[in-house]
Amino acid sequence: MCDLPAFSPEALLGWLRNKHLAFVGDSLARNQAESLLCLLSSRSPPELVYRDGEENKFRRWVFREHNATVSIFWSPLPVKVAEKAEHAGVRHNNVFLDSFDERWMSQLGTLDAAVLSVGHWYLIPGTYHDGGEVIGCHDCAEFNHTEIPFFGIFKRGDASVILVGDFWCGRGERG
Repeated sequence: MCDLPAFSPEALLGWLRNKHLAFVGDSLARNQAESLLCLLSSRSPPELVYRDGEENKFRRWVFREHNATVSIFWSPLPVKVAEKAEHAGVRHNNVFLDSFDERWMSQLGTLDAAVLSVGHWYLIPGTYHDGGEVIGCHDCAEFNHTEIPFFGIFKRGDASVILVGDFWCGRGERG
């Protein structure tokens, strides 16, 4: 049995005071953020202050009385990816392990905390690039590339983002 205390919107809003929390990922990240917003709104009304595009993949809310911000950034992989387009005959994602998804990484310096919901997208057929070279792929029998296992590529891609995040934000400098 686990003795977790009941969720307290007041406690989390207190922690979020003067901070920016981001959920980065796919629909899992969006669902997590929307659930948290619902829980927090029982104590303080959030105001939607930013929405990008018709699909609402990038959104930001502010809890004014706490100066707290919660954002959602659609980024199925933390690194740069050219998504497959099967209708155009492209069956594989092209994943660039040495480049970042600037749609959310450009905001990294404004974030105090980020919840990354990424990983299973590495299971989609993909060709992996690093330093301008193809280093391997997943589910690519038709190509003459080295098959890279899921956990190998997952660790490599996500570790790059974490290292850059620590460097960019100045680990330990933000509250």
